[in-house]
Amino acid sequence: MDFSTIRPILGGLAGAAVAVLIVRAWKPWVPTGMPGKSPDALLRDYRAAIRTANLCLLAGLLVPLALYGVGAVAHPDWRPLAAGVGTGCLAALLALALLPRLRGGSAREAFVAFAISQGAPLFFLYGVLGIGALLLPLGVTHFIG
Repeated sequence: MDFSTIRPILGGLAGAAVAVLIVRAWKPWVPTGMPGKSPDALLRDYRAAIRTANLCLLAGLLVPLALYGVGAVAHPDWRPLAAGVGTGCLAALLALALLPRLRGGSAREAFVAFAISQGAPLFFLYGVLGIGALLLPLGVTHFIG
């Protein structure tokens, strides 16, 4: 077995180690609830919004990959993937903002509950989702351009 065959494995292990270190480092910034509500209460109260946001993110990734798989779009074209990821991120943000209001809840609590469920700090999670949502207009150029 030469080095070129195990290099991807070593790269994956190194990436996993870095991810573990990052998660440990940001643990102090992960929200632990809100005034008057425990993390368990937030997760229970906003379970539907959290699941909907997760499904939006998953669909935003899987639908474009399926389009590549069936040959509906050319493989080197990144714009369908950008449109899918952007749509998924935007839909997740909208789900977290709007679904709780339909049930008499708070969008702010839903955003905190989603961050708790993902084990990520608010600034990182919503920074990534916001940047992801910005991919939507870039990807839409595939369909209109």
